[in-house]
Amino acid sequence: MKKGVHISESSFNGFYNLAVEFHKHGLYAFQLGLQPIIHIFTPEYFESVMTSTKHIQKANAYNVVIPWLGTGLVVSTGEKWHKDRKLLTPAFHFKILDQFNPSINKHALILCDKISSTLNYQMTDCVSVLASFALDIICETSMGVDMKTQTVGENKFSSSFTEFTKLAVKRVLTVYNNNDFLYNLTPDGQKAKLMIKNMHEFTEKIVAQRKKEIMEMSAPDDSGTKKKRRSLLDLMLDIHLNGGDFSIKEIQFQLDNFAFAGQDTVSNALAFVMLCLANYSDVQQRVREEMNECVGDDVTELTSEHLARLCYLDMVIKESLRLYPPGPFTGRQLLEDAQIGDYIIPKGTDIWMNYYALHRNPDIWTEPEKFDPERFSPENSIDRHPFAFVPFGGGLRNCIGQRYARAAIKIVIVQIMKRFQILPATKIDEITLCFEMTMKTMEPIQIKFRPIDGRVKEMYKY
Repeated sequence: MKKGVHISESSFNGFYNLAVEFHKHGLYAFQLGLQPIIHIFTPEYFESVMTSTKHIQKANAYNVVIPWLGTGLVVSTGEKWHKDRKLLTPAFHFKILDQFNPSINKHALILCDKISSTLNYQMTDCVSVLASFALDIICETSMGVDMKTQTVGENKFSSSFTEFTKLAVKRVLTVYNNNDFLYNLTPDGQKAKLMIKNMHEFTEKIVAQRKKEIMEMSAPDDSGTKKKRRSLLDLMLDIHLNGGDFSIKEIQFQLDNFAFAGQDTVSNALAFVMLCLANYSDVQQRVREEMNECVGDDVTELTSEHLARLCYLDMVIKESLRLYPPGPFTGRQLLEDAQIGDYIIPKGTDIWMNYYALHRNPDIWTEPEKFDPERFSPENSIDRHPFAFVPFGGGLRNCIGQRYARAAIKIVIVQIMKRFQILPATKIDEITLCFEMTMKTMEPIQIKFRPIDGRVKEMYKY
């Protein structure tokens, strides 16, 4: 194709042409039902879309979660998205995130206790176990509520969350379910509606309760100071109570968005990091040596200062995210024709940025299938295109919680490795990858653990 030539609907002729398009042009085109779709996987194309101020509309597939997520950051667009992103960005400043570390440490220690007690040193379904950990830390740091999912088990919110995400994936992959009216008449549609009702009732109750508490303690206490508030919910309620633009309903939607975007991302990223550490014992040993030097055995609560010293662990996490990005791709819908490289893509097309293909593009990565944390050493990263590695997105709509996610992954990995060796029950060369909301494996990832020095550590305090 020559510069300025439009990609017509006739170009979307199925998956049989993907291989040719993939190697020649850095993109491929096809049609899903009536929807034209382009997948891109070069840094230059990613940068073109991700840095655009025009192309911020999420792809049509995201519509299935709008009844739950409403006008939250994940699915909103235009002025609404710009305004909310600006209001919420201060909540993810590194000084604010430092205040979340004690909660993350607490739940990481609960997970360690669970490994040695109820799990009997084995996770037969790693993602499922880590999902409970992730939901607990996200709910406590965003809502100020300890769900106790790891110790008590699923509640109405967590079980509805799990069920709805499965229904949403099923709906996205079933073309005829795109009609809201018809879908709501189906058994799946009715079940999805109930799950949304359960989750909305939960967050509505949390928001109302916390608003009442903040209003009651708004006056100075006996010391002349106000009580310290730390959760994301508190920040949004401060904006609301001081005449800002957040309504109570919008606050609820934002909480739902953070639970949706964070739980699956953190749990799946963690599962693949643990899988890599289990299968590459030399890498695990080097991480342990760095931990011993930078953290020490006597430290029970990791701080941001500890995390900043763990440079090799950071490289390991990045390499795992390269091979197994939590979100394999993310999509935008073009509201006007767009120039991408030598192509003019027509209005109405869904552009999907394929992280999985980008991160394994042989033009960027030598031996792309090989696990090699040294790719992310300072000297090996100097000349790399800034959009060659974007596991949490880039540009305007990058993940607002990516620093939070990386801190959570580091803390739980260190807390686990201070107490256990991580052993490979699942071999990397035996896994088959698949996609739901995030990157998954066809069979559950299994991980075994061995207490350090063959003994169980002291009782965990939380």
